[in-house]
Amino acid sequence: MKNSKENENLVKKFAEGTCNYDEALKVNRWFKEPGYRIKLFQALTKLWYRNNDTKEQPRETVNLSPTLDQLHHRINIYREKEESGLRKWNWFNKILLRVAAVIFLPLLITSILYLHENLNRSKKEALYTEINVSHGSKLRTELPDGTVVWLNSGSTLKYPQSFSKRNRQVILSGEAYFDVTTDRLHPFVVKTGTLDMKVLGTQFNVMAYPDENYISTTLEKGRISIERSGEGREISRICFLEAGEHSIFQKESGTIRKFISNTDKYTSWKEGKLIFRNDPLVLVIKRLERWYNTDIEIAGGKMLPETPYTLTIEDETITQVLEFLSVASPISWEMIPSHKLENGKINKTRYVISNKKFTQ
Repeated sequence: MKNSKENENLVKKFAEGTCNYDEALKVNRWFKEPGYRIKLFQALTKLWYRNNDTKEQPRETVNLSPTLDQLHHRINIYREKEESGLRKWNWFNKILLRVAAVIFLPLLITSILYLHENLNRSKKEALYTEINVSHGSKLRTELPDGTVVWLNSGSTLKYPQSFSKRNRQVILSGEAYFDVTTDRLHPFVVKTGTLDMKVLGTQFNVMAYPDENYISTTLEKGRISIERSGEGREISRICFLEAGEHSIFQKESGTIRKFISNTDKYTSWKEGKLIFRNDPLVLVIKRLERWYNTDIEIAGGKMLPETPYTLTIEDETITQVLEFLSVASPISWEMIPSHKLENGKINKTRYVISNKKFTQ
């Protein structure tokens, strides 16, 4: 099948029943060639577009029914010839009928399915479902494979519309807790832009906010392979996490450290609690800002941001939390109410923390 135009015309003549003996033999020889399915599929596709005048029609509406009807009609003609006693090319007619019924029609049906599935798949792969959680909020959702996801404040989760039990990949920006449905044949992958977390069925937490200089992963159950994408499709495994382990990956240096930890400290947020255990004030403030959707400024000296705090927050308001901090340590705070800026925008309420001043 060297000449594409010639082949297309020949297939058309074959479908219409106007080809001569030599042309029919040529079509018959195509069936014996190793790559005949691909070659005939290309000719059939072009024939369909020409017969149906669909130059402007979207590809996802492909319908090869007219061509299929032509082939059925041609088979009926050969049958009528045999029944009426016409025996011209009798041996060839039998072969042609068998080829058309056994090979050509299944090929055409397969081609229709191939077009439909691949066009729909390519369309879906380009589309994503995106879930956004505003600051100060949390959300629980379930993915098509049954995996349950909790999204923390200011987080975004994306997954392709082609997401299925065989293609389980999501893209995370922010923090999420995953309770992954077990499937040993199809790993579940969380992509953060820097790291990939690959699991088969497990429960784990990932924090990967773009404005943080690290990515943390906490594993409650199962096993995680933490991997880093290289150039092209090259992927290198950094480490495995076992149940009860917590890891911190530094984006700038590319180093990672893992240690055994109380996982509740990193996963209790999905239950409405924030737990701090000897965490520096700067980290506490960062999480409070996301949790309460507010701005908090540390105006104290250099030592204040590194002051460690231990506390658990559940139903308290932001002012109650700040008041507790001021009682437990030598700091003070003040609230600056929201006000209208010169450009017309409303500046939200913010809080300033500083060292407590003692009077003589």
